[in-house]
Amino acid sequence: MTFCRGYSMIRMNKGYIIYFIILIVILSACKKTEINKGADDILLQIGDSVLTQQAVVEQIPNGLSVNDSVDLFDAIVKDWVNTLLLQKVAEENLPNLEKINQMVDDYRSKLIILEYRKLMVAGKDSQIPEDSIRQYYDLHKKEFKLKKPIVKGLFVKVPHDAAELKNVKRWVFSATPEDIEKLEKYWMTELIQYDYFMDKWIDWPVVKDQIPYNFKDDNSFVANNKNFETAYDESVYFVHIAETMKSGEIMPFEYASNHIREILIERDRKRYDEELYKSFYQKAIKDNNLKIVSYDSKKLID
Repeated sequence: MTFCRGYSMIRMNKGYIIYFIILIVILSACKKTEINKGADDILLQIGDSVLTQQAVVEQIPNGLSVNDSVDLFDAIVKDWVNTLLLQKVAEENLPNLEKINQMVDDYRSKLIILEYRKLMVAGKDSQIPEDSIRQYYDLHKKEFKLKKPIVKGLFVKVPHDAAELKNVKRWVFSATPEDIEKLEKYWMTELIQYDYFMDKWIDWPVVKDQIPYNFKDDNSFVANNKNFETAYDESVYFVHIAETMKSGEIMPFEYASNHIREILIERDRKRYDEELYKSFYQKAIKDNNLKIVSYDSKKLID
């Protein structure tokens, strides 16, 4: 028995049973006259559009049952036919088809441009020197005001019946290097959660949102509470605030640096885009692809 060439294109990892069932469908298709040379993988054709067996099989995920695989195969084929036939009817009857085609062309153009820009930007080094970030911060420091309090410190969540509960409280509240070392060793045994941020600023809401307690005024709380303890639902929460800054204050450089880095990256992208478009304009004019009839060319190039 001789099979048509579509047989070899079924992916073996679909399973032999699924393979066999889909093969029956393919064999039926193979009995039909070939639409063009080498096209024995084609199942259906509508106008210039064709649906191949491989295109359908590639949409069938692994792990489906035999019945589900067959049903999905048929559903994919039916959906393809319905879509193409409806599109054909719509194209013949819609009065504003030209407008729709223009919208499609515009969208396609924007997608192409977007992908090209991504490709161009990906090839550039987007690293911003630290001295550039510092310089920008010094010049624009007053613009970087905190919208929420920020803190440095410790946060610990521990079971209410932990054997070392009193010691955990003492270690957190003292926050000496020696006690932090003890805390970190104990973290491996009984602590539910341990967050160390003594060396970096973080937003206070990030901490408080993990604690079942009504803190009310955030600025007042962080300013007046170096150590805090509360209990809820068989857990005890300890917070040590080593340093704090209230909303409205100028951001410290280490906190603002990430914001500034994004600003400078975006600025460089805009500059790059301007240079890119300018080079396009100049080349198009040189190649006589862009003819300026009654428009000020400086508005394009400058």
